[in-house]
This record gives sequence, C-alpha cells and structure tokens, in this order.
Amino acid sequence: MKSILSILGGIVFAYLFYSQGMGLNTVFYTVFILIILALQQKFVLLKKPVLVSACLWLGTAIAVSWHSNKLNNFMYCLMGIQTIGAVVYYQSSIYIKWINGIFNILFGSLHRFFEKPQTTQIKEKSSTSFLQSLKYFGIPTFLLIVFLLLYANSNPVMQNILDNIDFSFLNGLWIFTAFLGSLLTANISMGQPVEELVKFDKNSKNELLVPSHLDLSLCKEQNKIGTYSLIALNVLLIFFLITEFVFITQITYQPATSLSNAVHQGVYTSIASIVLALIIIVYFFRGQLNFFKKNQSLRKIAYSWLVLNLILIGSVCIKNYTYIINFGLTPKRLGVMIYLFLCVIGIITVYLKIKHKLTFTYLLRRNSYIATLLLVMYSWVNWDAIMTSYNIKNNHIDTELFYELYPGNALILQENPSIKKQIIKEVYSPKISEKSTKKDWQSKTYLDLQLENHDTY
Repeated sequence: MKSILSILGGIVFAYLFYSQGMGLNTVFYTVFILIILALQQKFVLLKKPVLVSACLWLGTAIAVSWHSNKLNNFMYCLMGIQTIGAVVYYQSSIYIKWINGIFNILFGSLHRFFEKPQTTQIKEKSSTSFLQSLKYFGIPTFLLIVFLLLYANSNPVMQNILDNIDFSFLNGLWIFTAFLGSLLTANISMGQPVEELVKFDKNSKNELLVPSHLDLSLCKEQNKIGTYSLIALNVLLIFFLITEFVFITQITYQPATSLSNAVHQGVYTSIASIVLALIIIVYFFRGQLNFFKKNQSLRKIAYSWLVLNLILIGSVCIKNYTYIINFGLTPKRLGVMIYLFLCVIGIITVYLKIKHKLTFTYLLRRNSYIATLLLVMYSWVNWDAIMTSYNIKNNHIDTELFYELYPGNALILQENPSIKKQIIKEVYSPKISEKSTKKDWQSKTYLDLQLENHDTY
C-alpha cells in the first residue's frame, strides 16, 4: 500500500509542480497529502494539534491559490512542515514540530535503516514486501511496454495513435521531479520523530519548580546585581526616549532619507532593547531569585523597563506612521508594523514570565505560536493591492514599487482612474509583459482568473 501511494505521490507531484509556479496546485497537493495521512494515520490526524496545523496548511494553500506572493508561499511551506511534524509527534512545541517536519521530509523513509531491527522475521518480511512490490509493478510494466511497441510496429493505426500522444513531458527532469515527489511521499508516510528532541521538549516545563532550599547569600547577590543593572538601563532608556521626543517634534522637517534611516534605526534599537531585556530578565529570573521574598524592588524595576520599552515601540510607530503619510506605504513599512506588534507581544509574555514564575521555554513556545498564527493571517491579505491603492489615492506614485508589487496590484492599476493611460503604456507595458507569461491551470490563481476578465496591458 505504501509503495503504491509513494509512486502515485510522485506522479501527482510532478504533474502539479513540474515547470509550474505556486497557485491552484498547492490546494490539490495539500488535499492529496492529507488524504494519504488520513488513510495511514487517521487516529493521529484527528488530534487537535494535528487538525489545527492541517487547517492552517490548507488555509495557506487557499491563500496561495487566491493571490500568490512570497509571504504566503513561504507560510504554505512552513505550515506543511509543521503539519508533518505534528503527525509525527503532536504533543511537542511548535518549533520541535518544524524540526521533526524538516527531518522527516528529508530523511523519513531512511530513518528505519538506522534503527535496530526488532527481529529477523520483521526484517525478512520487509525485504520480501519490497521485492513483491518490485515484481508487481516492474514486470507488468516491462511486458506492457514490450508488447505495446510490437503491436504498434505491426499496425499503422495503432502506431498513429501512439505518435499523436504527447510524451514530451516525460523528460529526464520530469522523471527526476516525480522521483523527488515519490521520495517526499514515502518520507511523510514513514515518519519518525527525533527522539532526543522530543524527550528534551517533553521534559521542559512552562513553570519553574519550587526549590527545596534557597541559597540566601546567592539570592541577595543576584538581587543586588539585577537591581543596579536595571536601574542603570532604565536611566539610559529614559534619556534616549527624551531625545526621541525631541526628534519626533521636529519630524516634519526631516527629508525622506533621514526619516527612513531614523525609522530603521529605531527598529534596530528596539530589537537590541527587547533582546537585551529578554536575556537579562531570563538570566536574573531563571531560578531561585523568583522565589526570593525580597525581590519585589527588582520586579518593579523590571516592569518599569518593560513599560519604557513599550514607549520606545510607540515612538517608532509614530516615525513609521509619519513616513507612510508623507512618502507612501511600502513593504518595509508594513514589515516594521508587524515587527513592532510582535515586540509588544514579546514584552507581554516577558511580563507574564516574571509575574507567574515561568521558564524560558514558555517564552519560546508562546511567542513562536503567536508569531506563526499572525503571519498566517497576514498572508491571507493582498497587501500588494492595498499598498498600491493607498499610494494612488494619496498621490504617492512610485512606478518601480508598483512594478515590484505586480501582479498582486494588477486590478488596481487597471481599474483606478487616477492613473493615466499614458503612464500605463509607457511605464508598465514593457515591464509587465515580462511577468505576464502564460500560465497553465496548475499555477493559476483566482487573481489570474479575474485578470482574464479584464483588458490586459
């Protein structure tokens, strides 16, 4: 059964993806893989973590078939990896699912060769099963080809039928693609978790264990070091925020390049600040100090530092928003907004870590889950069209940007009356023709179908 599914998986994979982009084929392939998993591991597939991952994978496939872009293509692949990892071991953290998924996609079917055989009987049965599958498919296929050629050679009508069949797709690269698809299907159907990682993840708890004995001298020393360090960092961040306030009051007089540099520098600063806050807080609140009764001052200072970091994020938001108002909405500006939102989530989880005496593992699990879910939802939106529409309405015409966002913004460029036909013909026609290659149904999207109902450039 597994051999049949592997061969079928290779044919389906090559048919859907050989010389094709990502589009409608992702939906068909996702459904195909989920059916295979349902046939072989239906009880596992009904587990909540597996169902959630499978639904997110199918959701990203639908997003790709709706409007394909780099983000939803990446998220489609990531959700596929996560689904395979969840099937292999559904009770693991999301990042362990990614590792298990990658491992099984690459080496799943080879994993059994590195395991110690349980009995000689099992080994012989496995070997016999493989030879039987080879006989069942290899011998009939060979005989079919031989007699087909003989019959065609003796009958001109049959020869004509064979000549009219297009076998051009059966080239070496197509066969190699089918082989990769078969290997991928076999790897998925024979998945095994990375045992060491699974055990490590299983033993990693979200809550800190209450120590049986506190080393008071060590706790006092760590409490003093943490207090002095965070006070110094609070003072430094307050001074920096004052300079930020001065800059924001003068922001309308800044040129585009200066404002852009300031926004990105603010992002880099917030990255360093959040990472530093995470490292320091995790270091000081990693063990016994969490249960030291005289750590209230340190906790309050840590909370104040988190609040100051939120203010820092707010200042970067203001600079980013000002740039958008004055110079237009671009992918970088959207990226900054997403990153800042994730920073806020990170600060909230760090606060919860301190308050409820949680571990660093909790931070990894919670933040990776939220970030993944956010990016999945983000990939559903056609931001190319939104950016183009916003910039046109606010008279931020950037022809190079519009070209980079094509074909996601094609309908906006065609339908919006604010863009003159002369600009479309002179600027977009030669460039868009390079991207507007004819697609087969496998790589078409809903956006492509909409474009077919409009006049093309």
